[in-house]
Amino acid sequence: MAQRGPSAEAAGAWRAFDGRSPEADARAREERQAGLVGAVVAARRSLLGALLAIPFTGCAALAPPRSIEVPEARLREVVGERFPIERRLLDIVDLRVARPRLRLDAAADRVGIDLDVRIAERIAGATYDGVLASSAALRFDAGDATLRLADVRVERFDLERVPAAWQRRIDQIGRPAVAALLEGAVVYRLPESTAGRLADLGLTVAGVHVTPRGLRIDLATSPP
Repeated sequence: MAQRGPSAEAAGAWRAFDGRSPEADARAREERQAGLVGAVVAARRSLLGALLAIPFTGCAALAPPRSIEVPEARLREVVGERFPIERRLLDIVDLRVARPRLRLDAAADRVGIDLDVRIAERIAGATYDGVLASSAALRFDAGDATLRLADVRVERFDLERVPAAWQRRIDQIGRPAVAALLEGAVVYRLPESTAGRLADLGLTVAGVHVTPRGLRIDLATSPP
């Protein structure tokens, strides 16, 4: 035989025994429901706060303006790993650039890279040493999460003991060759963990700027 729930008379008798009125029971139910709703809201706020507080390597708080700071020391380390570089120009001279020295020009929003240069003539066998000074803007490549040199300018290209005729030819050939060599060179790569967290939070790189202490990578909400 199916069991029946307590009758209204039994429920009333129990309330009378318990000493609570129907109004008290209703208030208790409302308080329990309000407490449950409050707990859910608090949990959601806590989760949102935790997501926004996820730490990034060298990253400032994600409250606007959102940015990642890359210190100068880290830039020097990454740039140094790209050198020395050797290239043959027009099959007549071998060019070697080494020992990069990084400069930060926050006013111009550019980085400078000074390099030691060696040019060796393949026919005569003469070797000339010197220095060059270059500057570049920075761009972000979303394909591999790298910062790369852009708009490279070779501002000075001086060799020691080089004949005047050779210096003119170097200016004509060497400067464009070095600029092409440096164009697109990687100066920083976002760690995979950082790039993944940015994607999870719906953030993307909006711009890159040079500061007196390194680089600032500005972030923005990804378009829908």
